[in-house]
Amino acid sequence: MVYHPKTKKGALGLAYGAVSPSDLFTETQVCAGSPPTTFNFAIAFGLLDGPTDFANPFTAAGIPPVPLPALNITFNSDFSITARSYNDPVLGGSIAWDSTPAKSPPDPQAARSAKL
Repeated sequence: MVYHPKTKKGALGLAYGAVSPSDLFTETQVCAGSPPTTFNFAIAFGLLDGPTDFANPFTAAGIPPVPLPALNITFNSDFSITARSYNDPVLGGSIAWDSTPAKSPPDPQAARSAKL
């Protein structure tokens, strides 16, 4: 997830990963007159709202950001998350969530609070 505190907008990256090609799903196509052909493939959520670059979460140098399909998220001033739904017009899947309150919203009166 990426978050921009001034705009209260962020993105949630969603992707499946595989350690090696043998960890992928397989599909075997059988056509008359030809031997069966097997392919490895990865499942996908589709493009969602588009790709977003997610920075390397580790301290190792030289690892570039990873572009992932992402859903855009808007946070309210109390850091609750606005309800959202997404219906993929190509793959036909959907993702939805209700408005979600923050478990521990920041105290705007705390000495460490910054006025954004």
